[in-house]
Amino acid sequence: MIRSHNEGIVAWAQTRQTNGLREAINGLVQAAERRARGYGRFDTIKTVSFLISRNLDLQANQPSRPATHLNFRRDMKFADFHVDQVIKAGPYRVSEEEIVAFAKLYDPQWFHTDPAASADGFHNGLIASGWHTCGIAMRLAVDSALTGSESYASPGLAYVKWLLPVRPADELSFKATILEVRRARGKPRLGILRWRWQLHNGKGAEVLDLEATSLFDLPPQHGPSGMS
Repeated sequence: MIRSHNEGIVAWAQTRQTNGLREAINGLVQAAERRARGYGRFDTIKTVSFLISRNLDLQANQPSRPATHLNFRRDMKFADFHVDQVIKAGPYRVSEEEIVAFAKLYDPQWFHTDPAASADGFHNGLIASGWHTCGIAMRLAVDSALTGSESYASPGLAYVKWLLPVRPADELSFKATILEVRRARGKPRLGILRWRWQLHNGKGAEVLDLEATSLFDLPPQHGPSGMS
């Protein structure tokens, strides 16, 4: 009897989700495929799936865990970026465990690694390493813009500012503003993107501000016309 339900038991132990939820989602996808029949774009199927799933309570079936970056991942190309464009992602909830684990590996100062000692310290509690905060911004930039793009490197940052400490349970929202998009002179395959990244906590206070440059490897036919 138990063996016949082994797969469902293991799935519940690992994800706290039943096979019923998975079957419901699978049914939605199949229904979306039927409704989108005749359209050649996979994006159409994804859109239809989203629209018809509005009555499915996914939140009630989720295990209890911190919220992370919740925006839909998008696949952007260099040609999709333009000056004054704003890209947002998040929120990303930062846990005490994550703060301590990162700091023990890369920035083992006591106010990042020792919650008890930090409680009586200058910051009145544990705070995240600034480099951890930058890493969170990097992850949100990748998820919201760079995944699937031609990005391959970065020459560095113009500046980085840690404006306020990041604390356990903070929920960070990412905002990127495009400052410059161009092709390098004499190197038509080299795309250059200069953008400003900002992170704000749940109270709306800015905790990180930096300016990054990303490089893109472009085939000659890619990118907006007229760039040089």
